[in-house]
Amino acid sequence: MKIILTFFFLFFTSKILADDISNFQIEGMSVNDSLLDYFTKEDINNAHHNYYDWINPKKFYDITLFKESSNFEIYDGVQIALMLNDDNFIIYALDGAMVLKNNEDCDKKIQSISNDIVSLFSLANKVAQIKESHPEDSSGKSITWGNAFFLNNGEGDISVRCYIWSDTMPYVDNYRVSVRTTVYGDWLK
Repeated sequence: MKIILTFFFLFFTSKILADDISNFQIEGMSVNDSLLDYFTKEDINNAHHNYYDWINPKKFYDITLFKESSNFEIYDGVQIALMLNDDNFIIYALDGAMVLKNNEDCDKKIQSISNDIVSLFSLANKVAQIKESHPEDSSGKSITWGNAFFLNNGEGDISVRCYIWSDTMPYVDNYRVSVRTTVYGDWLK
């Protein structure tokens, strides 16, 4: 009986732990961590800041750090969402971006990473997102698509997306792995 109870406890505990959004890491960082655990205030202040001037109320901003200055092992850059006036620099969202090189197959990247996400978050609701024009490009020639995984416990979502930009846009083709808390996602909408 003791063995059965131990197995039952371990099985359900591992399911609960596996579906905790804080267990998903990008370059060793997780949402709900303090960015100060990874970077100094000087590093944070010197990073590129984006304040989303078109969204009200003003609640969050993003900083972008690049591989060259941060010694990232996997991603070329990481975008981190922080709350305005938060001296603890709590992370509300993380995006890891990789430049697509030599016509890499982005669909294969999406599938591979999606399989990893499913293995970690088996209870998540997967939504495949079709190819669509990116709203930032008025020509309609930039496209994006991917998969989103909404966690059943309401903590947030994880997505993997490809971005193929037209020649008129100042960006490089890339794919992104993103993790967002519900608080940040609701604000962004």
